[in-house]
Amino acid sequence: YTGPEGTKVSKYLKKKFPAVWQKSFLWKKGVPRKELLENMDNSEVIIIPSTWETFNYVALEAANRKKAMIITNQAGVSSLFIAGKEILLTDANNIHSIADAMIKLKMDKELVRSLGEQVFTGLERSFNRGRFLADRNDAYAAAMQQRKANLPVNPLQVFF
Repeated sequence: YTGPEGTKVSKYLKKKFPAVWQKSFLWKKGVPRKELLENMDNSEVIIIPSTWETFNYVALEAANRKKAMIITNQAGVSSLFIAGKEILLTDANNIHSIADAMIKLKMDKELVRSLGEQVFTGLERSFNRGRFLADRNDAYAAAMQQRKANLPVNPLQVFF
């Protein structure tokens, strides 16, 4: 990820916060799922600093574990949560906004706790059985109505 003057975010943060660098930050490339979940369980805050991805499963795992999150505005998963209430939303193109959010959470443990609780509520709101099954139930109902009327059945019609 790119920080000021094209530097890596990790190098920028290491220079700006040398006293907490090794103690408070865990930088890894790809890790096995079990290790990822263990690291997440041992973390207070999860940061999703994406500039392009459409959906991030790490954010779902973090929300399920009631972890406070900082998510950048270009991460597709950010649209599932209410900014300021369930997550801290930052500008993906402004490393200072990400750093400021990190400092804010470092200084406010109650906000960390509150975001963790609220992000789980957002997860429940976005992913529930009724919401997942509604389109499928509508497709089935439309197919049954067409069958009763002896019309050709196109179960995908309700989606178009």
